[in-house]
Parts: sequence; C-alpha cells; structure tokens
Amino acid sequence: RTFEAEAVDSMEFGLKTDLYDGRARANVAIFSYDYENLQFQATDPDPYRGGVANIPKSEMSGVEVEFTGLVSDELTFDMNLAFLDSEVASDYEALDNVTAYQYFWGEEDLRLGLRTNIKGNELAKTPEFTADVSLKYETVMSSGTLFTGILQYVKRGEFQQRVNNNPLVDAIDAYDILNITASFDFVGDKWGLDLMILNASDEDGVNSSMTDVFGVAGTGIELIPPRQIMARLSMNY
Repeated sequence: RTFEAEAVDSMEFGLKTDLYDGRARANVAIFSYDYENLQFQATDPDPYRGGVANIPKSEMSGVEVEFTGLVSDELTFDMNLAFLDSEVASDYEALDNVTAYQYFWGEEDLRLGLRTNIKGNELAKTPEFTADVSLKYETVMSSGTLFTGILQYVKRGEFQQRVNNNPLVDAIDAYDILNITASFDFVGDKWGLDLMILNASDEDGVNSSMTDVFGVAGTGIELIPPRQIMARLSMNY
C-alpha cells in the first residue's frame, strides 16, 4: 500500500428554532473538521509513479444557515447560506503536473526541483461562500387553478479546483444566477404547466474544471448552462 488511510476529527454544533409563532424556522450549524492524511491525486517526479498521496494535516471549518419564513399567507421566503474556510495545515511539498509536464523521463531531478510547499493553500472545491435565496408566491386563481411563482437567486463563490492552487488553471471564479418559474396546476384536471427561465441574466460561469494528473496535463472546464427558456407539460395519473 503506497498511501495511508484518511481520518477526520469533527465537531458540529447546531441550533433549530421556530420563530414568530411558528411562521418562521431557522437552522444554524457550526462545524470544524481536522483531517489527517487527506488523500488527493498527486504527480510524482517519476512520470510513471503518480497516484494517490496524503497531505499530513488539513483543516476545514464553516457555518451553514437555513431560514424559511411566511411573509404572508401567499408569500414564502427561503434562504440557505454557507460560509467555508479551508487550508493545508502542515508543510507538504507537492508537484504540479502543469509545471512539471515540460520535463519527462530522464529529467526526474528537474521535476523534483519544481515541488512547492502547499501549506496554507485552500483545499480543493471549497468555495468560501454559497447562497440559495428564493421567494415563492402561491395563490388560487378565480378559475380555481393553483398558481405558483418562484424567483430564485443562486450564488457560488470562487474556489480552487486543486490543492495546488495554480492561478492559471485552478482558480474558478464566482457566479450569480437568477431563475424564474411560473407553474399552473389546473383545477379538476390531471394537467400542469410550468414555464421556466433559467439563468435569466445569461451569466457566464465555470461550474468546475479538471486537470489531467497522469497524461498531457491538459485542463478541461465545465461551463454553467446559458439562459434557457423552457415549458413543461405534466400529467398526474
């Protein structure tokens, strides 16, 4: 076995409470994780020996907030927030395949010299802030049809795709998305109609990226979908 088992010591504290005579509910969670031997995909000075390696110590802590409230009989406010902080807590020298790719077999000493200490780097895929906030309006129309309108705002903060924190390939920018949905459930009928505008502002953004650890060190990116306008007809039976 060439790598160690991963272990984590975790502490979590939570609070759940009802407010305003039950018209609102709040959930708050505070957590802290201390990792030993965190596993990640590593590049080796020997081009044929890359694979799983262990970071001796790393840390993650954060706060999550969930809140739901009835603004009126027809209007509901819903909010989910997350704040996250992470870092490599111990000295550890890692080799970035992006910088090492220019050297190959027979140049292991040059590749070895490109290793950098990643202590203090952010852990992979740990955005500092995310949010999902929505307003939902429900009412029964004069025809008896149930109308539901939802306005949703989603924010995904910036993060590092790999623990190497290479600014050329690992830095993933934040993005903001606005979604709008109007739904009609027809009275006395099995049919329903949903009208949706997703990413209404046509925001450009990167959902994630992946850098090849073993091969050509190429980086592929996954983009968020552009503005989408859709209609969906459904039948319950």
